[in-house]
Amino acid sequence: MKKVLRAFAFFACLFLLAGSALGWEGRMAGMGGPAGLIADESDYLVHPAALADGTGVGFYASYGFAYTDIQKADWKNDWKIPDSQLIYSPDGDQWEHKASLGTAFTLPKGRMAIFLEYVNKQGELEGNDPIDTSGWDDYKIDSDLGNLALRLLYAVPVSPRVKLGGEVELAYRSEENRIKGNYPGTPHSYQNYSFPALPEAYYFQDKYLYGRPCDATYMQAAFKGSVEANAGPVEVLFTGRYGFLFASDNELELRSSFAGPIASPTMDGDVEGYAAGADLWFRYKLRPDVTLPFVVRADYSRKEYDGSSDLSLLIPMPYEYENIEKNFFLEIGGGVEKKIEKGLIAAGLYYDYLSSKSDLDLRLLIFRWMNQPVPKTKEHRLVLKTAAEKEVSPTATLRGGLEVFHGWADMESDVRGFLGSNLYRQSADIDGSRWGAGVSLGASFKTAAMLVEPYLNIAYQKTDLDGDGYNNIGPGFATDNEYKRTEWSYGAGFSVKF
Repeated sequence: MKKVLRAFAFFACLFLLAGSALGWEGRMAGMGGPAGLIADESDYLVHPAALADGTGVGFYASYGFAYTDIQKADWKNDWKIPDSQLIYSPDGDQWEHKASLGTAFTLPKGRMAIFLEYVNKQGELEGNDPIDTSGWDDYKIDSDLGNLALRLLYAVPVSPRVKLGGEVELAYRSEENRIKGNYPGTPHSYQNYSFPALPEAYYFQDKYLYGRPCDATYMQAAFKGSVEANAGPVEVLFTGRYGFLFASDNELELRSSFAGPIASPTMDGDVEGYAAGADLWFRYKLRPDVTLPFVVRADYSRKEYDGSSDLSLLIPMPYEYENIEKNFFLEIGGGVEKKIEKGLIAAGLYYDYLSSKSDLDLRLLIFRWMNQPVPKTKEHRLVLKTAAEKEVSPTATLRGGLEVFHGWADMESDVRGFLGSNLYRQSADIDGSRWGAGVSLGASFKTAAMLVEPYLNIAYQKTDLDGDGYNNIGPGFATDNEYKRTEWSYGAGFSVKF
């Protein structure tokens, strides 16, 4: 990560020395990010073909941060027998920093843009909860995600009504998630798993609800192809994208001071995967002051993490794992944008579908742990977005946005653990609601040489899911399960334009 930061600092100095910075993303952030609902110069970051609409040379920069206060993230797994109710009640926070620098310029044919983007997210959850009658489980769950990307965009008009564009992105990404804690009632500690011969292993997989352990780095190459077409009052923008991972390194450290070195392997491997998606924006100008926008977005990604340990050379038993993650996102919706005197107002209604699935297969000595300790999730969501801006003077514009959503979520987990020939299985199927709201405020301030666009965001989100499960210990029995989470997010940032 230090090398990543040094590289980013080098490019930052290069751009600052090259000239003044131009930024526009503060405008959209100040209205809650209504991409596709309101036309904006930054649309070419989604659809490279829109880059051909610009002229001249520009330099761009922006910075933003967000802080999330996770006030509650409670998981209940009630076995309905005496002294066998597990309630994890961690709380914590997350910080996110993002920055971008770029330039766009005209070529003899078409226009080109170069951008450097950096994102870092760090989070922490901590808890100290009782485990039946064994004692207290004092644990911490950390995450650190980084992304440094270089983007090259090019667009060219091929006729008065049609423009083509493309983008190549090269990114370095890192993922690090850790789960650390102590075995209740003992001085021993664990990291990323619980030794399967201990009773606490029955509970540990519930911590995977909060994140999957890994320590991975990889490169990603991504490509976009884009077209913009105009026919009378209709404007259509379409972009398809595809990316793949390469030059990866993956490490999973399993530690148990109780079991010793033979049960504390470091599994080395790699990461493979790809992502594909598309955006379709349709804008119909009903009147000179009224536009009807419509958007469709779809994204799919698949990543496979694997690893093995050299301990298998000393002990003729397996030390290996594989984890496959799949994610899908779909958004469909539209609205209306109306120009008013020295400003605009807009509103849109959208349907989102989100799903994720993680399949794990971990083999360690005579133990095997498989299926979905990370829950499979599905959510149907309705989102209302509104935005407005108004020029209040020749040098100042004020803007704001409101987003409200309500989701119907389903979460399923199915864990199977084998200790020799003995099978332990625990499943849960819970559903309920996830809803939230966010408010954004922003402004633009002009001088003779610069435009500054600061913004503020605040949002609230609540999740309330419950249902039943099954545990096959002994004769087998049903369980009561709940997941409740509340969080507040606060963000701020700015962009500048010369």
